[in-house]
Amino acid sequence: MTPSRETERAPRLVAFVVLFGLVLSSCDSPTLIRGAAIKTYLAGVTIETVRGQLNSSPPPPPGAGPSVTVPTNAQTITGGSSALDMVGSGPFQMVAVFVQGVDGHYLVPLPTDFTTARAIITIGGLPPVLDFDVVFAIAGANGIFGPYSSMTVNAIEAAGGDIQVSVTWDTPADVDLHVVEPGGAEIYYGNTTSGSGGELDIDANAACSTSSLTQENVGWAPGTAPTGTYIVRVDYWDACGALETDYIVTVSLRPGVPAVPGLPGSGIQIFTGTFTGPGDQGGAGSGTLITNFVF
Repeated sequence: MTPSRETERAPRLVAFVVLFGLVLSSCDSPTLIRGAAIKTYLAGVTIETVRGQLNSSPPPPPGAGPSVTVPTNAQTITGGSSALDMVGSGPFQMVAVFVQGVDGHYLVPLPTDFTTARAIITIGGLPPVLDFDVVFAIAGANGIFGPYSSMTVNAIEAAGGDIQVSVTWDTPADVDLHVVEPGGAEIYYGNTTSGSGGELDIDANAACSTSSLTQENVGWAPGTAPTGTYIVRVDYWDACGALETDYIVTVSLRPGVPAVPGLPGSGIQIFTGTFTGPGDQGGAGSGTLITNFVF
């Protein structure tokens, strides 16, 4: 008999909630040190499909340009992505993003004026601290930036070494991540580990039992991921009352991450999409194809 959705996934969800509580209770206020690499905290920034350009110089100073409003905090996983909306007090064509107290910044030139824009930030695989402030500033066509606006990121450690695949979404829906190894083993809620060591370590909103973090994650410890072609699918198991659900899938290939803690490899890819309908309550083999990649 195939176990029900609730009984099959409940132990994983309980373990995640306990872990989540331990992580939050053990976090102290971070002391950030100048000279740290910004990519250990922020692996990438994308705004309205435009990828940010990494600069080693200090961020542009705040001035008389337009101000920007962003959420005050965000929960996400290490190595995963999070979406947020930026609202400007006036039109803007340039965005600067940096981490408070850390050298370097991202510049994102936009193709036209925006007053509201969607930003996607990707967290480093091994940030030196789990709580840190990400700072945003915008500039109009004249290039003058306005005052800074900051958002506190509360990161939760997730599995990820040579390969990490994660999905995040924006409603209470039950969304499932499926990753198929080169040998055919499928990692998902019904088979959370593979013989190679791949693991679904975060499994959220099982059977509409809403958790505080709408993300799922599959990762392989360094040196364990099989070589070959991987398949990534995302399944809309149940809408849980949502009319539509936006999702973001992050695929990170970063061989040698222990030698260079937190730094991503060259193979970071971001995929976005929207689910509608009631959901399919699918098992093995289900889901929308997101990508194939070779490791």
